[in-house]
Amino acid sequence: PQIEASLLRKTVVLADAVGMKDKAGRLFQRYLNIAKDDEFTPLETELLKKLEASGRISHEQQVFIRANRLASAGDDDGAIRILEKLESDPSSQIRAKALLKKAEIRHKTHKTRTRNVVVKILDRVVRESTDPELTQKAISLRSKTLFREGPGRDLRGALQNIEFLINEYPTGPYTDDALYFMARYYQQINQLDSALDYYRQLRAFKGKNDWFNFSRFQPALILYAQGKLYHLDQIRVFLEELLEKRPKGPLRLAAKFWLGRIYEDSGGRADARRWFEMIIDESLKYGIDWKLIA
Repeated sequence: PQIEASLLRKTVVLADAVGMKDKAGRLFQRYLNIAKDDEFTPLETELLKKLEASGRISHEQQVFIRANRLASAGDDDGAIRILEKLESDPSSQIRAKALLKKAEIRHKTHKTRTRNVVVKILDRVVRESTDPELTQKAISLRSKTLFREGPGRDLRGALQNIEFLINEYPTGPYTDDALYFMARYYQQINQLDSALDYYRQLRAFKGKNDWFNFSRFQPALILYAQGKLYHLDQIRVFLEELLEKRPKGPLRLAAKFWLGRIYEDSGGRADARRWFEMIIDESLKYGIDWKLIA
């Protein structure tokens, strides 16, 4: 980053010297993303003023750029100090955005002593935000903060936040994660009917769904482990749908393996053999250890 920053600054000077003023401005804007401090040359100060005047960059954007830069470099306290300058901004949305970034920085330290601090910050974000996506992000982070192991853990509060996210934002950008979280949580504590219900909701989710594979694969494993013959048809539906919709997905070999097991359990030895041979052929072709599939 230091070399890149130095090269960008020199290129800015060169572009300005040969009359490429707009190019110099764009290069300087790139430099702002990686600059370590706010010590600018007279030329850079002039370019910054032009960027602000043209609306290409605002004072708030500068603050967020620098805060992100400091946080990436490990200077969390420095980033937070900068963000706190925006907490009294007249715009409630700018305040909410700054508070959310501050909460994210404190959350990543994984120190339980910061839990209550983070939750209070996020409470304020939810109250002040006028952007539904930012509000959802704050609720999602608040649930993770409350759920985290350690002193002050609030499991009930975490689950309430997740349920609120699911109910209030049924197609939101964080709702698929919320549904998968609830499904896995109930699966891990062996409340399997609840887990299966959340997986059902996840399969029916109308928004962007990052959990298509597991919303089919995990219920198949749950039902198979129960050892009921009448579940075999439903398990087959889950796995065949997974292979049909995601033929090159990361769970394709595992799905084929369990389909082979299902056919074997139901007496279809020829079909079972066909699935197992498909696994072996693909494993040999791509150098996969098929023993790791199950």
